[in-house]
Amino acid sequence: MSAQPGRNAEHLVGQLGAIGLFDGIWVGYRIDPKWSVSAAAGLPAYSSYSAFSSQQKFGTVAAEFNPFHQTFVFDAYLYDEVSGSSTERRAIGLQTRYSVAGRTAVAMVDYDIEFRQLNVVSLIGNIKAGESWILGFNADHRLIPLLELGNSLIGQNITDLQVLANELTPSQLQQIALARTATSSTVVLSASRSFGERWQFMGDIGGLELGGTRATAAVPGTPSLIAVAANPSTGLDKTATLQIAGASLTQASDLHIFSARFDDSSAQRSTTLSWDARFVVRGAWRLGPRFSVEQLNDPSIGGKQLLYLPQVRSDWTNRFSVIEVIAGYSLQNQQALQQQQSLAGQSLSGAIEQRSLYVSAAYRVRF
Repeated sequence: MSAQPGRNAEHLVGQLGAIGLFDGIWVGYRIDPKWSVSAAAGLPAYSSYSAFSSQQKFGTVAAEFNPFHQTFVFDAYLYDEVSGSSTERRAIGLQTRYSVAGRTAVAMVDYDIEFRQLNVVSLIGNIKAGESWILGFNADHRLIPLLELGNSLIGQNITDLQVLANELTPSQLQQIALARTATSSTVVLSASRSFGERWQFMGDIGGLELGGTRATAAVPGTPSLIAVAANPSTGLDKTATLQIAGASLTQASDLHIFSARFDDSSAQRSTTLSWDARFVVRGAWRLGPRFSVEQLNDPSIGGKQLLYLPQVRSDWTNRFSVIEVIAGYSLQNQQALQQQQSLAGQSLSGAIEQRSLYVSAAYRVRF
């Protein structure tokens, strides 16, 4: 049996249905080699900088069944979260992990029994093909942000859910939360292969589509609720990436990554070529130059942009701290259409050039 107080890490999300980090306690107990149970309770914290709030509380219980010595592992959880007197989220989840030599897969389903909505359906895995190729896939469909009653505050001028809860019925709050929640669908296919001891090829193609949100109107008698306009879907964003990495090419332990990325969406189209390197200077000191060129075609600006981004990153690392310095230069060349001020009304192309230089330094302490 084990117990962990304090702000716990996000690795518990898949097994317990928790959201991000939390302030509270987690306990687990292994009944026998096949069965184990766990539970967590406390105050959800969506990031390390989230403010402390006693209004939101959650509790969750989970069970894990491992009948085949880690080949198949089954997890199930029941999650409940409240905000004041209102139920924020009440969900059940199932997760299955499959792992044998050369093949792994993880499938997950999260269903909100309070909203009667499917929150997440996800399937991730990879398989080794032949002696060198590794093929991967990722299919994911989910609501974003994760469906909670607090989503009804999106676009509002207030941040306290209890204000709306005092003016609206639970059913009205749920309908507004559903209207302000979008969907995200992702499919990615990837492949990688090593060539000798120094080179590795990686490539992937994928598609991402973010759904729109519905408009919500003001309700008579609810002064705190304002109308919020709908947001359209982004359409299908298609990407393709090719990457070749080489190690120890000019000195021991150096790393070079050459990549090309193509992105095509309804809003814009871009192509990026980059070279990223990392060299050992002395001891724990590393130097990493990076150079990329991006061509961006955005109809909203009426033309094309060329971006040149050279950058140098240097860091010194030891067991307890990291010192990092980054310096870069940006050159942006924009070919835009400009309307000629004449009776002919013809369009002429003009160039706009912008330059910027930036430097940043950071010091991090490891605990």
